[in-house]
Amino acid sequence: MKKIISILLIIMTLTACNFSNKSKFMMSTDTGITDQEKLQTYQAIIPDLKFYKAKVPENAISYKLSIVRVKSGKIDEKNTSSFSGDFKYIKNFSKNSFSFAGGLLKNEFIFSLGNGDITSIKPDVNVDKKEARAISFNEEFEKIELNKDYILMQVDYFPASKGTKSIDVKTLDEFEGQADHEYYLMCLKFMDKSSEFN
Repeated sequence: MKKIISILLIIMTLTACNFSNKSKFMMSTDTGITDQEKLQTYQAIIPDLKFYKAKVPENAISYKLSIVRVKSGKIDEKNTSSFSGDFKYIKNFSKNSFSFAGGLLKNEFIFSLGNGDITSIKPDVNVDKKEARAISFNEEFEKIELNKDYILMQVDYFPASKGTKSIDVKTLDEFEGQADHEYYLMCLKFMDKSSEFN
């Protein structure tokens, strides 16, 4: 596991790129990675991983990443994990070019900043062997507001005899899960106060 995370750290460092101010999206997956060999390498190591770039809202001071569990159509507050940080501690941070990666390795969520810092969260996933798993990503966000949770990734555990659907909403407050499904949502929020007070 440490070896894989080390490789991801190297790839993140080598593939970091700037975000054009002319983009119509406030946040989107990074399609500007030009080195196809490196791109294929990280996809082979962690296929359920996306690189993102974002224009951070002007008054944002910090960010918060949450792994939210939704079961029986309701958010399970006791089994929601999160971490946060202030932008002032990120070396060479630019609000016009905030790059990061988010994804899933087995049952462990990985989040990496463009400066190479990596955090992983492993929720207590206890799913029946009969259940199936589907993963989907939100790849484009036209507008980003302060203090709102944006869903980057949806992991859906559901009865193998039933189907599922890809994520169709952008924010946590819009999300409505199916009753017999268990979801883990990777959410990102930009905040107008220090992470020390969250």
